[in-house]
Amino acid sequence: MIQNLIHYFSPYSINGNIGEAYNLQIELVPNDDDWICIIDQDVMLLGEKAGHQIAEIIQKHDDVAVFTSYTNRVGTKAQRYPGMYNIADLRAHREISLKLQERNYSKIKMLNRGISGHLMLFQKKTWEDVGKFNEEGILQVDYDFTRKVTQKGGKIALMQGVYATHYYRLIEGRRHTKHLS
Repeated sequence: MIQNLIHYFSPYSINGNIGEAYNLQIELVPNDDDWICIIDQDVMLLGEKAGHQIAEIIQKHDDVAVFTSYTNRVGTKAQRYPGMYNIADLRAHREISLKLQERNYSKIKMLNRGISGHLMLFQKKTWEDVGKFNEEGILQVDYDFTRKVTQKGGKIALMQGVYATHYYRLIEGRRHTKHLS
């Protein structure tokens, strides 16, 4: 099993600077080898013992710098699980979570590109190596960070057995931005 901790954070910025909020949370992590899982506040992991599963994936794929998961609502199609975008039934999301966990438990798919940050999992030393998160604004911070990882030769992978339900403006629509100000 993984020797270091996995710290789960859902940072929020009241001043519209999410990169700063991410960096402040990560600075609390004591060890460079510890893992950090940043999850948006409107995300839920519905699989059985997802924490154990994630720890096993980290151990099995120790050459990956950043992991993400499948989700239902996100801009990056490579992270979107097909057919779930407008599904509001939480039971359906639970079923997908369990199905993927059973079928693809520790499988990964290499993405090696900037990703959406509904769920980002990385070591503190990766964050330090790429110069932390950009502290300008609230949008594109996740893409910027993960692009810097790939530019430094780091691998980015999708955990194919992990599904995170993401509310992401389900009722309000994608154009709704009131929550970003």
